[in-house]
Amino acid sequence: MTPPTVRWTAVLTAVTLAVALACTPGPSRETLEREMLEADRAFLQATIDEGLEGWLSFFTEDALRVDLQGQTVVGPDAIRVADAPLFEPGGLRLRWEPTEAIALAGNDSGMTRGRYKLISDTDPAEVVGEGTYLTLWRREDGRLKVYLDTGAPDPEPEALLD
Repeated sequence: MTPPTVRWTAVLTAVTLAVALACTPGPSRETLEREMLEADRAFLQATIDEGLEGWLSFFTEDALRVDLQGQTVVGPDAIRVADAPLFEPGGLRLRWEPTEAIALAGNDSGMTRGRYKLISDTDPAEVVGEGTYLTLWRREDGRLKVYLDTGAPDPEPEALLD
């Protein structure tokens, strides 16, 4: 039988450690913004290297994906079905570059935004569409993951005159 003082010492040690970890501040705003830009570029590289599986590996289990037509799907399984055509041979390839990261309160989540291009798989010089994107990130298990991803195509020049 363990003496009561040993048990209380273990409990107090565990509580002290938990309180210390809870009080440890997250990364600074600048650090988180840099991490999100790096995560966004790693997201692209995983997508290039591993296709659909690389793309999906960055989404949270409750992620939202809003496509260019405004349709929303929730979770990796639904995202897989909705986005699979982008990864078929002869289809389009999505490429992007983040231009800005903004940390949100608490420095555990934030957003990146930037420009994307849809490129022909058969002719990499052929840009089929361009636009802007927004990705919301949150930290899960020490890793930044995508909670929401969406984009909007650039308007046709004549649409700007209407």
